Amino acid sequence: TQSGIYTIDPDGTGPKGAVQVWCDMVSNGGGWTMYKAKVGSAYNATQAEAHCQSLGMHLFIPRTKQHLLSAWQVATSNAYGPDATANYLYIMGIYPNWGDGFNGGFDGAKCSSKAFHSNSPGCDWHARDNGAFWVSERTNITEPNGDNNTDSSMYYGFDASGNVSWYNDIPSPGYTSSRFMCDTGDRDFIGRSCVEWRDAGFTTSAAYKVDPDGLFGPLAPFDTYCDQTTSGGGWTRLVNWNRESGSDTTTTLGTKMDNLYNNMSTFANGTGNIYWSGGRNPASAALAYRTVVTIPNGGEVRANTRFLGNSMEQSAVWLFGVVGTAHKEIICGNKITNIGVYREQEKAFYPGFTCTNSAAPNTTFSWDTTVQKDLGTSVSELRWHSMHNDDGTHDRSYLYRLILWVR
Repeated sequence: TQSGIYTIDPDGTGPKGAVQVWCDMVSNGGGWTMYKAKVGSAYNATQAEAHCQSLGMHLFIPRTKQHLLSAWQVATSNAYGPDATANYLYIMGIYPNWGDGFNGGFDGAKCSSKAFHSNSPGCDWHARDNGAFWVSERTNITEPNGDNNTDSSMYYGFDASGNVSWYNDIPSPGYTSSRFMCDTGDRDFIGRSCVEWRDAGFTTSAAYKVDPDGLFGPLAPFDTYCDQTTSGGGWTRLVNWNRESGSDTTTTLGTKMDNLYNNMSTFANGTGNIYWSGGRNPASAALAYRTVVTIPNGGEVRANTRFLGNSMEQSAVWLFGVVGTAHKEIICGNKITNIGVYREQEKAFYPGFTCTNSAAPNTTFSWDTTVQKDLGTSVSELRWHSMHNDDGTHDRSYLYRLILWVR
């Protein structure tokens, strides 16, 4: 568990020999392998990849901000390797995507004036293995401008603190170096949450893959959207249901959340909304939808929602989080004064807290808002419940959008 020099045999019992490498056991959970290669002549990226592969490795890919800084520290240190220079990171295993035929056959992948990492929208570069890579969040570097080929590496320059100060692309064969770094390619980075992506240097709001229980847990990674801007960033979107400006329906509400119960007599798609109400003889009904929160979180919840409850006598709607065994209000409206009008199976969905919006003088309530709340400790579920006791055509609830985030 201590960073330092280790001897590894990349192909095990295969024909390749053992080599001494530097193992970073700290950055982003540790387990990063770095080998400083110094050769007799300047290699381009294709040649450097071949040299690394001859050792059972690949040209170095910086996976996170901390990983790249660690590699720079190893490159510029005499503690390991032939010598100490940032030129070991002059070329790296990051390549342009197959492009658009720019400039007489060049592939032309660009990322000019954009954050340069694997989750930067419109940045047409990728790690050799299509895993994560991170170089910089700067947006004032006007390269790569597109004069490149898919087999060429940019050059990367660093300042005295180990931050990337500039990079540039040129046509194949690209930049060359007699020094470069290899890694074993057996360690990618996937954040367990958008907080982990943010803390790893990825501060651009975009689509990300998250793995809630880490690389070795049983839960499968999934794609989501990370808001890395609002209130310090780190927000993982769990539910994105929108009929107001999207195409979601009653059906997709049940696919984007778990449908626990719904005996509403009316549950239908409206114009820009879905709506529901109870019935006649008996008039009572309930619905309950849930999303299980597997993302590690500190109990912060953000909800972007629009709702209208019309003529809600003895009716209610709640959006709340489950913390331990407790129910914690996010936003709600409750005009139920006599729970006895509901049947036993419906009463089970009455939450265990007093709604702060229950003393309004009228029976119509609505909101069109974004609510951010700290529920204290880790949230395990987010729930949307509604109960109706009515038999009139105007006694209805209307849901326009429901977008839920945790941090």
